[in-house]
Amino acid sequence: MTTSNVLTLQETPEIKAKPQFIPKGARALKLTEDEVNNLVGIGFCQPKFYKRHVWLKAKKLMDNVVCLNGLARPYNYGHGKGKYESEFEIDEVKEQTIELLRNEGNLIEDPIPAQPKLVIISSII
Repeated sequence: MTTSNVLTLQETPEIKAKPQFIPKGARALKLTEDEVNNLVGIGFCQPKFYKRHVWLKAKKLMDNVVCLNGLARPYNYGHGKGKYESEFEIDEVKEQTIELLRNEGNLIEDPIPAQPKLVIISSII
């Protein structure tokens, strides 16, 4: 009886790395520019000043978009205090976040208000 020590090589499938600026769970975040500005501001503020559902929406944006792209990082200042810090100005973080969401197609563009139609009513007496 002979045994052969043959090593069978299996090909491993190639995994293509694609850049993901926003994880799949955050793709449901469809926000307007005003909402992004408000939520980023809330993210840098203290959670005790906001209702829970508003804070959680801001936290989702901060964790899934802002922190993953290096615009801010989690930092716990204490119970009821701020939870994020950044080297950038808050306005710069807001602008960059808007650009990231726009590039990913997750920014709802504000519709242009329709021009009111001018109706002229003339009466001859």
